[in-house]
Amino acid sequence: MGKIITLSGPSGVGKTTLFYLIETKLKQEKIKLIPRYTNRPIRKGEQEGFEYHFVTHDGLLQKVLENDFIHFEKWGDYYSAIEKNILDETIKSDYDGIVLASIFGTNRLQATYHDKIVPIYMWSGRYQSLHNRECLSPFCEEIIELKSRIRKKLVDDGFSEFEKETLANEEFLEKRMIDNYLDIAAVYGKLMSGDKYYILENLHKKESDTANNFLEYINELRKR
Repeated sequence: MGKIITLSGPSGVGKTTLFYLIETKLKQEKIKLIPRYTNRPIRKGEQEGFEYHFVTHDGLLQKVLENDFIHFEKWGDYYSAIEKNILDETIKSDYDGIVLASIFGTNRLQATYHDKIVPIYMWSGRYQSLHNRECLSPFCEEIIELKSRIRKKLVDDGFSEFEKETLANEEFLEKRMIDNYLDIAAVYGKLMSGDKYYILENLHKKESDTANNFLEYINELRKR
């Protein structure tokens, strides 16, 4: 029986970069990357079917009408959704799956699949900082680092023109942070309530270490 690994974390923390770093290793380890559906325009360098299935708003609505999704939510101006059938197939299989999900999406999957869900939260600093309410302060190191990564992504043209065409860089940044603060607050609340989350530290320019730590954790889970 397979398990579903949910990878959560604020926008800009490095989740997509992690997927590209470990793509080959995931196939070797029989871990399937489960793409979500989104009506967001595709960004430069993105591949259809890798991290997302890109559909129109009407296409997304049609799948909602057909009750295909176990969870969907709005992030910024666009929606993302997780298809139920592929989760069911993965759990019945001999391989594991990994899907991007917010804290709220992870909650929804845990309510349905219970211990078949393995939650991981990627963070821009040390895990201890998420146990402090100051993790939401705009002046804490982790938030400053997170904003720096979003700014870099803007400079590197990592967002679509549709996402940023009407906004100056700082306005765009603050808009991204609205959802980020909510997600960070949610994981803080979870940790303070005693919920078990593996915090995947993605420190400044330590992406390779992050990838190795992720794979080590997955291998440890499989030995239990």
